[in-house]
Amino acid sequence: MTRFVADRINQETEAVALDLGDAVDTVRERAEAPAAGGRPTVFDRHAGANETARGLYLFPSLIQLDKAEKATLTLPPHLTALLPQVTAGDRAANLIFLAEALKAKETGKHTSAAEMSTTGAWSERNPAEATAEQGRRSTEAFVDAAVRFIERWKQIRPLQAR
Repeated sequence: MTRFVADRINQETEAVALDLGDAVDTVRERAEAPAAGGRPTVFDRHAGANETARGLYLFPSLIQLDKAEKATLTLPPHLTALLPQVTAGDRAANLIFLAEALKAKETGKHTSAAEMSTTGAWSERNPAEATAEQGRRSTEAFVDAAVRFIERWKQIRPLQAR
């Protein structure tokens, strides 16, 4: 959704906008992982250990870790086949994977959260593994990468006096 909003801003105004997650990906080291200091070896996309860790750090009163449980995932065969490439950090595989996954049941893709996960989480990890310390490291790594991107943007397109 943020890409859509950024594109609308770019198409309809004098401003320049982009998705911060995309921006951070351009400067983040390939080995940097969101929560644990290294690239995860299993799929952990939505409501898994990484997002839960960030929640524990940023808004701990909203996380009920005692209710966390590992989801059982049932992905369509073609998405299961893509998982090793997605987990390895293949950006093309990830883009293709996300284009089809987590879509409404009405699309007929059989990739809605309810069709693919027993809990709604989209992760092979148990969110109960999450810690606030992991969340702190993940958040700080994201902010550091965002600052690096902004500094790079300022080099590429210095602000012009109006």
